[in-house]
Amino acid sequence: QMIGEFLGNRQKQFNRDVLDCVVDEMDFSSMDLDDALRKFQSHIRVQGEAQKVERLIEAFSQRYCVCNPALVRQFRNPDTIFILAFAIILLNTDMYSPSVKAERKMKLDDFIKNLRGVDNGEDIPRDLLVGIYQRIQGRELRTNDDHVSQVQAVERMIVGKKPVLSLPHRRLVCCCQLYEVPDPNRPQRL
Repeated sequence: QMIGEFLGNRQKQFNRDVLDCVVDEMDFSSMDLDDALRKFQSHIRVQGEAQKVERLIEAFSQRYCVCNPALVRQFRNPDTIFILAFAIILLNTDMYSPSVKAERKMKLDDFIKNLRGVDNGEDIPRDLLVGIYQRIQGRELRTNDDHVSQVQAVERMIVGKKPVLSLPHRRLVCCCQLYEVPDPNRPQRL
């Protein structure tokens, strides 16, 4: 999460340079756009303020175009890759956000309709959009686990009053096994 925050910061030139270096090390050759975005998202969490998300997706789409020039030529405008990548992020957020009710989640027809005419007035091929929709529906775009998510998993297993263990500035130094020992002087809950 913090890596995405850092890399998405437009105010500092250093952050932009680091983002360019990180993205330049990724190889998206011969990958479908959503699979390449999945690879990108596994390293860098793409969420937060719209400007940060836009900066990250812009860097991703530029690198994707460099890695797949033949695929990009199928579109009338290279910006179509950026628009489609952004739409995939929105689709993923919509599908997997617990705050979006099931009846309000984006349907396939909505996804296709939202992208109508984005390629210099032309539509993106329907079969391409259907494939993307089905792959995102089948598997969420997620960031790989880090030290914070590991601590959160341990934190969820603790019963009773517990301190806040999972903060981004903390580090998981080692993992230990915890045992719950019943207190013989207190009544037991079932």
